[in-house]
Amino acid sequence: MRSSASVWAPASITRPRSSPAGSSNASPKVILADEPTGNLDSQTSVDVMALFQELGQAGITIVLVTHEPDIAECASRVIVVKDGNVVTDRKQVPRPARTESPSSSGVSVEKREYP
Repeated sequence: MRSSASVWAPASITRPRSSPAGSSNASPKVILADEPTGNLDSQTSVDVMALFQELGQAGITIVLVTHEPDIAECASRVIVVKDGNVVTDRKQVPRPARTESPSSSGVSVEKREYP
C-alpha cells in the first residue's frame, strides 16, 4: 500500500551557494539533507544551518547527515552511526547557527513565514 505522504528533496541542495529550501511552494513535514554544508564556505554553512533552524522551529523535521562536529552542534538531536549501528543517540540544546546579529555580519536575512 502506498503512503499518501510526499517527500520533498530539492535538486538545489546539491549545488553550492544555493538555498536548501529552494523556491518550492510545498509545505514539507520532513527535509532530508545529505551533507548540505560539505562543499560550502563557512559563512554559507552558517546561513544554511540558520535556515534549517528556522524551519525546525516552524515544525519541519530536518534529517541531516554530516561529518562536521560543528554542524552537528546546531542540531537538537544527534545520532552517531558507525558500521551501520547506532553508537549514540542524544538530545542536546542546539547551538544557534548565528552567534551574532545578521546585520553585524553583513548578511541580510529575510523574515520567513512558514505554514
